[in-house]
Amino acid sequence: PGEFGFLLEGTVNKHRTTDMSMTWFGKDDISLDVGEEYIKKEVMTLLTDDTVQGLSVDRLSWSEMTRESGNFDGNLVRAWSGFLFEVNNTEEVWSKIITKLVSACVGNPYLIVDIELWGGAIADRNPKDTAFYYRDAVYNVGLSLLVPEDMKGADKIYRDTIAKVDKKWSHVKKHLEGVYTNYIVESLSDSEYANSYWGGNVRRLQQIKDQYDNRNVLHHPQSIPPAHPSA
Repeated sequence: PGEFGFLLEGTVNKHRTTDMSMTWFGKDDISLDVGEEYIKKEVMTLLTDDTVQGLSVDRLSWSEMTRESGNFDGNLVRAWSGFLFEVNNTEEVWSKIITKLVSACVGNPYLIVDIELWGGAIADRNPKDTAFYYRDAVYNVGLSLLVPEDMKGADKIYRDTIAKVDKKWSHVKKHLEGVYTNYIVESLSDSEYANSYWGGNVRRLQQIKDQYDNRNVLHHPQSIPPAHPSA
């Protein structure tokens, strides 16, 4: 597949149980058949019989999946994420990461844990071939916060959750590198977001920016920064 991932959805209770959604992206029915078999035989068997309460399978088109997972309208949103590379893909590191993620999510129904398995076709290209640099990543690890805007006390819940997660995430972040540019992390400072998103390709992208948009007409808060801001 191009990508395989799972989400922990809903409140993590004191017994550390929650709903888990697994996603397999495939280009045709045959690859989706392979994905369904993989999830049933290779992933679900890692869980004990008394752990799994049930399994349902839905097949969505790319546009349906995007609407299903990417509609943040009406929510206060914040995200944290980063790539985990082979050097840190160990049981010891994962134990530390999972402990911090669980402790951040316990009792909070507005946080979603997102762990995506990368590699495959993503790693077939050289990091310098395109703007995307982190092609050797094994996983993308993230947390998303979605608090309904019209809920009573939404602003306070949003601020308090960010403060709590920021403390927990500092312990997770040290095992990760970079950020996927499609998963905007607003908390990145002006001095760090470019290297976080584009890594070793920042300078080359700035050269292209200077060549075609040296007045920085095309910009947003986390766009490619001009190499010469005064231009």
